[in-house]
Amino acid sequence: MSAALPQTLTQKTPRTDVGLKVVVVATDFSHDGDQAVWRSSDLALSPDATLILTHVLPRHFEASVDSLIRSAAERALDQTASTIGDRLLAAGRSDVKVKVRLVRGVPAEEIERIAETNEADLVTVGRRGHNPLRELLIGSTASKLLRLGRLPVLVASGSGRTPYENVLLGYDLSNPARAAARLLKRMLREGVVPKVVHAFEHQWLGLPPAYLINTSDEDFHVSSGSVDDRRLEVQEALADLWSPEDIRIVVEASDPRRLLLETARRTDADLIVMGSRGLSGFARVALGSVAGSVLNRAEMDVLIVPEASE
Repeated sequence: MSAALPQTLTQKTPRTDVGLKVVVVATDFSHDGDQAVWRSSDLALSPDATLILTHVLPRHFEASVDSLIRSAAERALDQTASTIGDRLLAAGRSDVKVKVRLVRGVPAEEIERIAETNEADLVTVGRRGHNPLRELLIGSTASKLLRLGRLPVLVASGSGRTPYENVLLGYDLSNPARAAARLLKRMLREGVVPKVVHAFEHQWLGLPPAYLINTSDEDFHVSSGSVDDRRLEVQEALADLWSPEDIRIVVEASDPRRLLLETARRTDADLIVMGSRGLSGFARVALGSVAGSVLNRAEMDVLIVPEASE
C-alpha cells in the first residue's frame, strides 16, 4: 500500500431505505487505488453490505518471482481488508462484510466478471495518471470498464479525504441520467443533496463564426421562459428522489462538457455524476466524446452510469 488509509468515518448507523449492497473495489495498491478503497468504505452502504477488494495479477510472471509477487499481493490485500474492517467497525458498521479476491488476467475483464457474478451495484477504481499523459493513462482499467458499458464505475482521483458533500449531477432527462440519479441517491449519505446541471442545445450552439455574420443579438437570445420551463421539467423528474425545495438546478444553453466542468470548478465539487449514453444533452454522444472528456479533464472523482445498469 502506498500510505495508511484514514481511520475516521462519519457514517454511524446502517441505512435501511437506501444504500449499496455490493461494491467491487479494484486496487493496484497505488495512491489512487487507496483512494478507491477509502471512497468505497465511506459510501452509504445497506445493512449487511459487502465490499469485495479485488486485485488482478498479470497472467504470467517469471517462475523465479511468481510466488513472491503473489504472496506480496495477498499480504497487501489482507492488510487493506483489515484496515477497512477496522474503519467500518469504528463507524458502527460491523454488519458490512469485507471480502478479498486475488485473480489473474486482464484487469478490466476480471473486475467486470467478479462484479457481474456478485451482482454488484458499483465498481470503484483509481484514476491513475496526473500529468500531460493523463488522457492516455486513463485509457487503462477505468476506461476499459467504461467502454464495456455494463456497470456503473466510480473513478477516484486521489484528491479527497472527506465523504462526498458537494456533488454535481449532469441530468438530461434521458434513461441513463435517470439511472445515474437513482444510484446517486442510494450511495450518498443522508442529507446530502446534489446540485443538478442541465445543458441544452441552442440553434446557434457550435456553429462556425462565418455562419453567423448576418445574425442579430436577438437571434442569440435564449428566453428566460425556456430556461424556467427546462428547470421545472428537471425538478419534476427528480421530485421522487429529492425535495424541490432542497435541490439546486443550473440550466444553460451550453456545451454540456463545458458547463459541467466549469460548474464543478466554480463550486469546488468533489464528485461529478453522469449517464454514459443518452439521446441528448450530457450523454447524447458516445462515451469517448462527452463522458470521456469529463473524465479526462475533471480534477475530482467521476461516477459514470451506463444505460444498461437501470
